[in-house]
Amino acid sequence: MDSQKSLVKNLLMKVKQDLLASSEFDVYSFVPPSPYDTAWLSMVPNPQQSDQPLFQGCLDWVLQHQNRGGFWGDNIAHPTIECLTSTLACIVALTTWNVGHDAIQKGLAFIHGNTEKLLEEQNGSFPDWFAIVFPAMIELAETKGLHVYFSNGLVEQVFLKRQEILQTRSWVSGCGQQQNYPALMLKYLEDGLIQSPSATAHAFMKTGNKEFLVKLNSIVQTCGYGVPAVYPLDEDLVKILLINQIETLGLAEHFMEEITSLLAQVYRSYISCEEPKRMAKIAMPIQLYKHSLAFRLLRLHGYRVSPRKDQ
Repeated sequence: MDSQKSLVKNLLMKVKQDLLASSEFDVYSFVPPSPYDTAWLSMVPNPQQSDQPLFQGCLDWVLQHQNRGGFWGDNIAHPTIECLTSTLACIVALTTWNVGHDAIQKGLAFIHGNTEKLLEEQNGSFPDWFAIVFPAMIELAETKGLHVYFSNGLVEQVFLKRQEILQTRSWVSGCGQQQNYPALMLKYLEDGLIQSPSATAHAFMKTGNKEFLVKLNSIVQTCGYGVPAVYPLDEDLVKILLINQIETLGLAEHFMEEITSLLAQVYRSYISCEEPKRMAKIAMPIQLYKHSLAFRLLRLHGYRVSPRKDQ
């Protein structure tokens, strides 16, 4: 029993030293890399040497992180539809630079052997992001000579849903002009309302806009070569989620000092920060979740906060 207590104590100390040693801990260390976004950065050619990747380290990361099942993604025991898009992006990246031939073949085998099953698990209800990204990645793979498309009713349903989204979901700009999905995406990227490394990489390759290049370099410098799905991160949200997870696991008594410090930082932001007046629709649910969770945790820990920030 004493040895078990000692082991638990040593593990707790290690977590505190490695992750929570200072009040300014690295929030990016809590966020797993995204194979999909890393693959997109690895596709970016070097502006000075177009036959070489700009981020060789991202390409190396892709080569090193294929699972035994031939796919890329975190759900090793049970792949999900996210693994389809990640795997397609990774084999496209490898094909772009003519490397990792065995990995490409394993990835193709996964796509052909698992697409139908994974789509069936959705029961005909595909998320909008998937309905846009999955067909686009299939088309991109086909342009690279990778024959990943096959006649299947479920695959065709995804393509039909994408067509519906792109035809019916257009927005009107401030000048009264209708904008389609790609144009609106670029506008949101330019305004900083979309925090997607993959979208930034694609936009840079399409436009050559140096502001996108600056952001890509910043992502790699901050996160390393395995990049997250969102950049920059909402650091307060990461802190809130960390506190909530510690409490959910019943470990709060072991991290009271750290929780107190993190909540003090969250409280300062909560009472002082204003949300941007213009916000992409995709960000609104995240902000609502963030503020709701922050409000609950602050109240539970004795902070006097109001549901209305102006009170």
